[in-house]
Amino acid sequence: MSDESSAAVLEHKRTLRLLKADLKTAATTLTHEQVRYLVDFYYEIQEARIRAGNQAGAAAEDEEPNALVSWMQEEFEAVEGMIKSAMDAYTDAPNIVGAWLKELTGIGPILAAGLLAHVDITRAPSAGHIWSFAGLEPKTRWTGKEESTKIVAEILGPAKRGQAIGPEEMILLAARCGRSTTGLEKASKNDKGVITRDSLIKGMSKRPWNTKLKTLCWKIGQSFVKTCNREDSFYGNFYKDRKAFELRKNEEHKNADAARKALETRNIKDADLRATYEDGKLPLAHVHAMTCRWVVKFFLSHLHVVMTYVRYGHLPGKPWVIVHGGHQKLVLPPNPHLIPGLDAALNEWR
Repeated sequence: MSDESSAAVLEHKRTLRLLKADLKTAATTLTHEQVRYLVDFYYEIQEARIRAGNQAGAAAEDEEPNALVSWMQEEFEAVEGMIKSAMDAYTDAPNIVGAWLKELTGIGPILAAGLLAHVDITRAPSAGHIWSFAGLEPKTRWTGKEESTKIVAEILGPAKRGQAIGPEEMILLAARCGRSTTGLEKASKNDKGVITRDSLIKGMSKRPWNTKLKTLCWKIGQSFVKTCNREDSFYGNFYKDRKAFELRKNEEHKNADAARKALETRNIKDADLRATYEDGKLPLAHVHAMTCRWVVKFFLSHLHVVMTYVRYGHLPGKPWVIVHGGHQKLVLPPNPHLIPGLDAALNEWR
């Protein structure tokens, strides 16, 4: 490389360092919407960088190095680093929940920032509200316009002028799509705050979860899986224990009802896959997905406790499963000492 080229590279890297420093300062003033955009952009850039790396690797094997591809890979990596640095600063100040999140093995600045930007604790009186918003409740269904129109016709009958939609009909409609009555009512009100047949179909047709948060939660689950063999991975170790439990349960044919339902509702053509269901078991990939969803919901329940305490200065109610579900052991959030007063408050639950 010529002296001129080396100087240009050094100048470029110096500029990136300065830009990174400016980003750290600006990160503290980012809005939630801007953070959500940057988190999405980070993963887009990451995918582009990986593709460029694969191209550069393939070219090197063929002894056909391409300076442009290599340069693109380095640029993508630099942008990734800048966004990560900015998100690190964003999650440091002023919200102490960000610092708590980043102390968890498997949760870095990007995932922490995404959670802070997507989860509004003022709209989540329970952990279940976060689960639903993240699309982690299996009973919740997304009915498109065509299916929603059919369901409305079945329950309300033929369309009539000035047709009133009573509370009993709303309960039935909500049950058919696996939503809460309150949530469906809110989604179905028109501009005048009234629920009509057309606005009801429109409300039922809306996706009942946040797609970006659902994707983020999937990434969190995969991160816990990757760290499950580390002793310091709190949620990774719970994933490993839960996976062993789910596998034993599957071998004991305790998923037979779910397997039978899959055979009834899905057109399974693969012979081996169909044989697994017919044997009253779920495929290993299904068991893995169930376990990932469980550990993410477990993590989000702890996040709900921490965010509630930070926002309101008190703990939320005890989880329903502890109070009513017959479970005796309550697992408290890790690292409560990072949140002033939380450790003492959790003594009420011990």
